[in-house]
Amino acid sequence: MFSFIVSLLLYQAVFPLPKLSAASNNMITFPQGNETYPQEEKIHLRWKNLGEGFTYQFQMAKDMDFQKIIIEKICEKSEITFPQPDVSGLYYVRTRPTYPDGRIGKFSSVQSYEISLKLQPPIITFPKEISELRGIHDITFSWQSVPGAAGYHFMLARDRAFKRIIREIAKADGKSLFITHLDYGIYYVKASSVANDGTEGPFSDTVSFVITLPPPEGDYY
Repeated sequence: MFSFIVSLLLYQAVFPLPKLSAASNNMITFPQGNETYPQEEKIHLRWKNLGEGFTYQFQMAKDMDFQKIIIEKICEKSEITFPQPDVSGLYYVRTRPTYPDGRIGKFSSVQSYEISLKLQPPIITFPKEISELRGIHDITFSWQSVPGAAGYHFMLARDRAFKRIIREIAKADGKSLFITHLDYGIYYVKASSVANDGTEGPFSDTVSFVITLPPPEGDYY
């Protein structure tokens, strides 16, 4: 997994940045515009180093007044790494130094950090496209997990347009779903990733399969 690295210049003689955005694993000193980027596993923030013996109080909140603080930490260095929040929206960050003699400095200007969750579609691993399941009426559907997904929107239908839906679950847990008592015929299945805040990504490719009669007794393959 890559980490986001964002440079925060937060002290004297430095103008505040109106908004911080993340970008793969490249250093960003002065982000421009209102870009948003996909969720990743970690965020790495850095700010101006004031010298030997300084520590820093870092805060991240959901509001500009810092009444809803979600991260507060004393940092020995002028940087911090933490898990990316799993809810889209604006987050606000600030920091203040503690001098080597124990004096506490003022908080820096508040800067905002925008997170936009862009979930990838899961890949259906079972059944395979155009599978023929002979005499199997109870099926464990499975798919690959997606980073940042808290659940999966699962749909099973009798038609490719998903007008004749047999089973739909808005937020299935885990990477599989067991469905019983399916009849003979052709089925279509697809799934999408769902984040904690309800954000839903695009659907996977539609997988079709057919349940057929079991082979006659005495036949060998």
